[in-house]
Amino acid sequence: MKRSPAHGVALFMAAFPLVGSAFVALAGLVWGLGLQCDESCGGDDWQHTAGAPQWTVLTVMSFVVFGSGIALFASVYRSRPWPALAALAFGAVTLVGALSFWGTDWNDEFRRHPLTFGALAAILLSGGLAAFLSAPSEPRSGQ
Repeated sequence: MKRSPAHGVALFMAAFPLVGSAFVALAGLVWGLGLQCDESCGGDDWQHTAGAPQWTVLTVMSFVVFGSGIALFASVYRSRPWPALAALAFGAVTLVGALSFWGTDWNDEFRRHPLTFGALAAILLSGGLAAFLSAPSEPRSGQ
């Protein structure tokens, strides 16, 4: 199989979602198993209760996002654009689910942290472009 000339660019672009998903996993590990409710542990709801099982769920979801980032990078490396897009979509849906599960008010957060959402959009765009650029320049044998 001959790789396209843009394969190196595709790998470079796929590194952004990989690194971004690693940061998500690190944040999930720190907050899910470490900080949890931090200084506001009043026990009103699970976000304010140290040791609540939902913190473990958030940690697991963050590592699912990291696994999706790894799958995206591996798919781009192997010149498989459709599995790369599937991994990107699965990771994005899992991240949105985890943030919604956490109780994030999207309108409020967008106004407070527009650059964070801009970075997230750039990472998703980078992953999508990497998937499309990873397509082989000639069809695989047997297809």
